[in-house]
Amino acid sequence: MSEHLTFGIELEFAVGYLAPYDKTPEDLGNREARLPFLYDYINEFKWRDSCDFDNVLRDDCICSDSEIPTDGAMEHIADTLREANYSVQVAGPSSGTSHDLSKWMVTFDSSIHGPAKDCSRPGEMIGSGYRYFGIELVSPVLNFSSSSLQAVANICELLTSKYVINTNDSTGLHVHVGNGTDGFSFNNIRKLVSFFWAFTPQLNTLHPPVRQSMNHTGNTCYGSLRENSEFSLWCRTECTTNPSILKKLTILLDCVDQATLLKSIENLYSEDRGMAYNFMGLVEENGKPTIEFRQHEGTMDAAAATAWIETAVGIVNFCQNASAMSLNVLLNITMFESWERLFDGRDDERERVYGPPLAEDAFTVIDLLKHINLHGPAQFYEERGLYVHKNRVTFRDIYGCDEGDPETEDTDDGSRYEPSSDETESECPMVMSDGSEDGSGSNEGSE
Repeated sequence: MSEHLTFGIELEFAVGYLAPYDKTPEDLGNREARLPFLYDYINEFKWRDSCDFDNVLRDDCICSDSEIPTDGAMEHIADTLREANYSVQVAGPSSGTSHDLSKWMVTFDSSIHGPAKDCSRPGEMIGSGYRYFGIELVSPVLNFSSSSLQAVANICELLTSKYVINTNDSTGLHVHVGNGTDGFSFNNIRKLVSFFWAFTPQLNTLHPPVRQSMNHTGNTCYGSLRENSEFSLWCRTECTTNPSILKKLTILLDCVDQATLLKSIENLYSEDRGMAYNFMGLVEENGKPTIEFRQHEGTMDAAAATAWIETAVGIVNFCQNASAMSLNVLLNITMFESWERLFDGRDDERERVYGPPLAEDAFTVIDLLKHINLHGPAQFYEERGLYVHKNRVTFRDIYGCDEGDPETEDTDDGSRYEPSSDETESECPMVMSDGSEDGSGSNEGSE
């Protein structure tokens, strides 16, 4: 296991329940869906007997962000976890409760809906017969260890056996990776940024289309550094030719301080949402000094959740401990990336000319994980299978700009992990420091 690294997770899921007169679905089994808090609420409002339950639930006093039903639901889930000897706190929708980082926290999430997107209010029923409300379960800060992974797996299995749980496009699994009380040095942040930039195509194959930079909705909150960052815009609009991946890495690594580097990888299209691999906590006031992995879809599958945690922590561990030479060897694999999918209607033609993209053929995410000694996750994803993304909303569709064309790429392959001395300030002024920031420090603290 990785020494000193810590992690925390955010599990997002919808919980199904039944009204008193709802017919019990055949698939309920031993799970609880007639949750006591609903019946307590109905008994408290006997004067509304003339109203049916649907109308009561749809009334303004019990809409989707009301504390009346959700507090009871969260307490019910918290009690289930307490009975299993977990330390738990509950934070209501508007309680303002801060997270005690030694406890699991159950909270309400109004952005989560049930299996049908129009089923966002607790009172609405869909074809399955269940009504849904959204829950987010936030872990304490956990040392990365086999016992911590087992605790996550046990909680997933406990809740899915106890409740009607649904994960869908509105849910996600977020993993925060910290470095104990030591924080991350600027050099290690540079190595992480270079890793994510270099291997975006490989990492994308772990995740479904809805969790890509540009999915069918145009959602950019899972944006990749290559597509959604300030630096990616500079490459698309200021460079006369699309620089090679290695040239872009050299420019990024030429940043002389942390503030400039992190500014260059901010989400271009959203001020309040991070990227698929989010560094915002390192610079935000009162932010979590962690690297946040946001791209994974919502899941309550124990094996899937722990495999992603191992992957996230393993990537950070590799980048922290890799020498410049060993990282250089890995990054130089991108020399063989002759093209990547642009989703502009010409990808089939490119594939006929150049063959499959590197990430789908000669160096897949399975190869990447094995290279950095993550053999457990590599086996899990190899057995589960990978995603091939051939249809996505493009930048031209939404923003009227292209990412570039592989036929015009600069194929310079001479860059090294350490920035080249011949890179000039005029080549990429956005990522050059003005000397006002000290890039030698680290971000103290863990999650």
